[in-house]
Amino acid sequence: IPVIDRGGTLAEARDDFRFASAVAAYGMILRNSEYRGAADYEMVCELAGATSEGRIRGTAEFLEDFVHYALTANVELAAANARALLNAELTDVELANLLRSGPTTFAEFDRAVQRAGQIPELAKLCDELVSRVTRGSIQQREVMPVKPEYSYRTEFIELVRKAAAIGQPLIQPIPMPVPEN
Repeated sequence: IPVIDRGGTLAEARDDFRFASAVAAYGMILRNSEYRGAADYEMVCELAGATSEGRIRGTAEFLEDFVHYALTANVELAAANARALLNAELTDVELANLLRSGPTTFAEFDRAVQRAGQIPELAKLCDELVSRVTRGSIQQREVMPVKPEYSYRTEFIELVRKAAAIGQPLIQPIPMPVPEN
């Protein structure tokens, strides 16, 4: 089947083509392929159609994981997830809303930051998280929880964002035999 270049841009491509391109780029990043070009996690999320709702929903996992690792005294992973939360480009209100609408409660968050705040490597991160959640709660007094539609695209984007935020892939590539020529 001949491939015809119609002169269109990737931005004009169909959603399914863009998503397939995102999956292929992610695979090349995982394998550190020589053909990956400028592909990075941000490009993968952009190609896959990342939205503001998906960004917020994906960040809820960082909050859940921060609380879990802070309560189990896994300093390295608690710190990585706290940094990912703080670097997720959420407003203070969005961060506070994660506690209102997500699976992690204010009581769990409070218990986690109380415990983690006593660990020197986590104290500053905890202070910043508490400050931002407090500011967000003050800025928006009443919030209606919103549960946006979930899809395989959202799940993929969340996986890529989490890998980028923590700085390591969450899944490992499967070694594939190279055909001999």
